[in-house]
Amino acid sequence: IRELVGYAVSQGAIVKFSCEHASQHWRGDPGLFSAYVAAYETGASTVSIPDTAGILLTDEVPLLLQKMRQHLTCDISVHFHNDLGLATANTVAAAAAGATELQVCVNGLGERAGNASLEEVAYLMCHRYGRLPPLDFIALKRLSDYVYDASGLQPGFNKPFWGQNAFAHESGIHVAAIEAGEEHLYSALPARMIGREISILLGKHAGLANIRMFVRKH
Repeated sequence: IRELVGYAVSQGAIVKFSCEHASQHWRGDPGLFSAYVAAYETGASTVSIPDTAGILLTDEVPLLLQKMRQHLTCDISVHFHNDLGLATANTVAAAAAGATELQVCVNGLGERAGNASLEEVAYLMCHRYGRLPPLDFIALKRLSDYVYDASGLQPGFNKPFWGQNAFAHESGIHVAAIEAGEEHLYSALPARMIGREISILLGKHAGLANIRMFVRKH
């Protein structure tokens, strides 16, 4: 590590150093931190923590960041996979714990179950944590559509933000609130803010508000 990182830095490269499977070895392997320290001491400007198999639990994230900070003062990047559905939660937890770079993927696309989703992390960092300035989520919708089209994939029907059901409402009490102008009671974010529209469904949970709104729309 010292030889290769040192050589790369001497040639003018900006080095980000990463240990594969870091999330699996951080508790019991002191050699992991020795590797990161070696890279840092020989010029790596950023070290990256990959959760290669997507197994890190969210309450472990700040403990890992804290331990890294005991050894390093450089920028720390995080890279979370979504095998257990925790990639977004782990990414924002890492930001709260002092990570300075968050690795994300458009639409959460990535190896196996994917990686932390750009749109989910961006929205949380902007509107729940206040760590980013306002972003143009309409433009982000266009980017998402482009990536889905280019990849030949489509969002899962229940995927946050872009899924077919993300803003679909069948329950009568939900739709009554929407009809009354209280969309926020049953939506985590406004549909139009990200270029989506609310969809009103008719089904066994529907009420009069569903019928009124459905008729008005169709």
